[in-house]
Amino acid sequence: MTDTGGKSASVGNEPPTTGDAVPRRRGAFFRTRTFGRWTARLLSLLGIAFIILGLTGWWLTTRVLDDDGFGDVAAKTVQQQAVRDYIGDQATLQLARSNKLITAARPVAAKAIAEALNSPAVIAAVHSFAAGAHHQIFQISNTSLSGAAASNAAASIKGALQAVDPKLADKLPDNVLNATANISQNRAVDAAARVSTWVPWLYIPVGILGVAILLLVLAKAKEPVRATRFIGFTMALAGALPIGLGIASPLFGYLGASADPGRGAAVAAFIRVLLGRLVGAGWAMSIIGLLLAYAPGRDGAAIGTRVARVRSWFRWARTRPWWQLSGALLAVAVAALLITRPGDLAYWVGLILAAIACYVAFVVILGMLGAIVPGQRIRPVRKRQIGAVVVGMIGCIVLTTAATATAVVITNQPGKANPRADGCNGSIEVCLEPLNQVMFAGSHNSMSSSAYNFFGAEHTVSIPEQLNLGARALLIDSYYGYQENGIVRTNLAGGANRADIQREFGSDAVKELDRLGALTGTADTSGKKNDVYLCHDLCELGAVKASTVFSQINDFLKRNVTDVIILDVEDYVQPADLEKALKAGHLWNRVYTPDLTKPLPTMLDLVNPIGGKIERQQRVIVTSENYAHRAPWLLGSYDLMQETPYTFTAINQFNCQPNRGASTNPMLLVNHWLRPNGPPDPDEASEVNSTATLTGRVEQCEDVRRTLPNILAVDFFSIGDTVKVVDNFNAAVASATGTAGLVDRVIEAQRSDPNLSDEDRAGLDQWKRLPFVSAADADALLGPVAKKLNVPPRVKALENALATIGPSAVWSAPSTSPSPSPSSKAPTTPSNGHS
Repeated sequence: MTDTGGKSASVGNEPPTTGDAVPRRRGAFFRTRTFGRWTARLLSLLGIAFIILGLTGWWLTTRVLDDDGFGDVAAKTVQQQAVRDYIGDQATLQLARSNKLITAARPVAAKAIAEALNSPAVIAAVHSFAAGAHHQIFQISNTSLSGAAASNAAASIKGALQAVDPKLADKLPDNVLNATANISQNRAVDAAARVSTWVPWLYIPVGILGVAILLLVLAKAKEPVRATRFIGFTMALAGALPIGLGIASPLFGYLGASADPGRGAAVAAFIRVLLGRLVGAGWAMSIIGLLLAYAPGRDGAAIGTRVARVRSWFRWARTRPWWQLSGALLAVAVAALLITRPGDLAYWVGLILAAIACYVAFVVILGMLGAIVPGQRIRPVRKRQIGAVVVGMIGCIVLTTAATATAVVITNQPGKANPRADGCNGSIEVCLEPLNQVMFAGSHNSMSSSAYNFFGAEHTVSIPEQLNLGARALLIDSYYGYQENGIVRTNLAGGANRADIQREFGSDAVKELDRLGALTGTADTSGKKNDVYLCHDLCELGAVKASTVFSQINDFLKRNVTDVIILDVEDYVQPADLEKALKAGHLWNRVYTPDLTKPLPTMLDLVNPIGGKIERQQRVIVTSENYAHRAPWLLGSYDLMQETPYTFTAINQFNCQPNRGASTNPMLLVNHWLRPNGPPDPDEASEVNSTATLTGRVEQCEDVRRTLPNILAVDFFSIGDTVKVVDNFNAAVASATGTAGLVDRVIEAQRSDPNLSDEDRAGLDQWKRLPFVSAADADALLGPVAKKLNVPPRVKALENALATIGPSAVWSAPSTSPSPSPSSKAPTTPSNGHS
């Protein structure tokens, strides 16, 4: 039958032909679709925002706010290899301080502890302790919000710790939580704590509300297919944000990596575990969003029709050779996974089945809401739309990764150098003294540490830890080495004395070297095995790459912008190769070479920033024992220093007779360690590095050498009182030269200055000072040296400034000692090759 227009009367019963034509609707609710395109999009964004809030609340509740959830995070963190290795390292380092066997066999002990941490009993104990501590902390927070005293909070913590470690609990001071109490009195923290109590109650309703809004949009949108795709693709983009956070989690390791080896990786592992569920939710959201966007298909077909099409495709494909080959390879891969990684195979199979089930559910839901109808012609997703979504997801991942990286970098930004408050090498008085009137705490053979798995180690902590403990002079040895079969081999071009090895490390060390074949090799002259390592005698006994250590020193100086470090290198490498290692470790631009034809600069000259910069770069003095003056920047160790002997087998043998270096050299190195038969013994270090022994040795050297010792170098730097003794002698110098008295007068003058703000007045109490040493005690400590010390010219200038300019401007008084000049900088062009 044909109407007057000549068209078939049955046309009205054909399916729609446009991608978003409104299909037939079921039920009264779907008879009217009132949401236009932008209304649907705005409501979709609102619904997705609620879902994100719900997922974030779920993560906070189950991982941060819940006791068992946080305990689970702690337990899973301990199972991470990086964390177990770090704990094993730290535990054995502590044991090595008093146990010679652990010092020598630390790698084995560290591995045993790391494996023990992965046992069910330890994991359960960690979970229980972390959950209990979490409960106590949140209980304290809630109590403090009600006005509880800090002493009650401390008692709660000590009570909880009593059941775990009574001895540690007894050591905690009663005011241990004063800082926590102050934080809890902060309004912002109080508000955050109150809000957190609502999160477990709100995240489920908020998430459900978001899903309901999206269902409403799908039911009421005038263009339901377009709305479905918008929701799906937007969810995929939103899910990419936490995915980017997960990808950026290793960056958090940067916050902790500078403290000691392994810590950064452990911090990153903890963050990865903590964020695991949030990142997983992001992946789920992205996958679900993509499945939803493609659920309408090309014609809105029902599930049965789609399954029939898939079966038809498989029947067609399996007759093709490429399919048969692919199927065979897939079967082999599945069989291999089933044998070797059944857990992983089950995970991926489960994930695929879950995705299929989700897709089927979306097709059914969209059909029930009337968003799609079988036979409906749907405009396909365009390639440019797919590309835009992919680029958008990558952009979201990059955005959160970049934001995380920026936050980490900002957090790690060094503070502006402020010698007035921070002092130089930890105290204000030291700033005013020239280098030859300052004592540096020194570490002999700094690299020879059980932290680096050295055989017969002379320290128990890494070089960054030595710096953190107060070491400011590092005595290191550099050698050529190369990796071979898991160990560092020495390039024997420099030679090694077997008798010296036997005498210093014992026959066991020589046997180990023979087993490794270290002494049976030949010197490599190809120039391909010239990596610079810090070793002691032979790299087979222990080695750490020089550029790695130099990078760690650079990190330390970026954090401690008013500190000066001396690197005394017993170098068995050419200056050009040492320079390359310094550059690789980003320490080259920090090298400062003093001009020995002029008076040495003061510490303030070396650290005070100029031109508005954050810090003065050149704060590392590098000296060479074997290649002095082979490069313009390389100062001879024994042009700058004179030293004492260093081969002693008992404390009563210590003496200060002249050794290397002329008696007119401006600085004195005191070598203070024992070398009895066998490997170094940390048990002896308690007495060797005690206050009495160190003080007696320094006084002995003052009497014999008639000059101030400037570097007090010891083994086992973390054991004993080296830093304390160095501070005492620096305080004695400051008392004898009038520096300490000047600083006292400056502080008192500033306190009485009516123009000084309250904040600056309070800041005076934060100035870093040396311990007080009276004039009589200073004379006793310094002996004949006291009368030979010169009053620094800067002290005289500041005294005059205090009298004429006033206390506010006293620190801006010009220096009368030479500052490091441009000619003292490390050269910008590499020195020549091997000489």
